[in-house]
Amino acid sequence: RGDILVSKTGWTQAAGGCIVMLVGDSGNEKVLVILGSKNVRTRITEAEQLIQDYLFPVTNNEDRQHEQGTVINTSNIEN
Repeated sequence: RGDILVSKTGWTQAAGGCIVMLVGDSGNEKVLVILGSKNVRTRITEAEQLIQDYLFPVTNNEDRQHEQGTVINTSNIEN
């Protein structure tokens, strides 16, 4: 399981609810960035779900693990 080492939340009109986290597990550190969260109350839950499902999966399910730099999902942000 990855521990949240540091995080910063924010909100902008262009991107909505945002969060940036540095997550680590046994010297393996990864950065998680969420822009355009459903709302400012869901961004932490969304981040925790991504950590569990993709960054530090709790199972050895090969299809859920991605190589570094792989884009998992994208979202359009309108101005």
